[in-house]
Amino acid sequence: MWEQWRAWVVPNLGLIEIGMTFFLVIGFCVHQYWKMDRELKKDRAEREAREATERSDRED
Repeated sequence: MWEQWRAWVVPNLGLIEIGMTFFLVIGFCVHQYWKMDRELKKDRAEREAREATERSDRED
């Protein structure tokens, strides 16, 4: 099946289309990584703020 797909698609794609697809996929992966990193940092900051508030409430 791969050979059939490759035999039909690859000759019909130019270098620009292959490059655009490659950069689109890489760009999407970078976007997802960056988005998840921001969410994790936000969650960590919220958790640390909540823990600091709880700590200060216990000390008072």
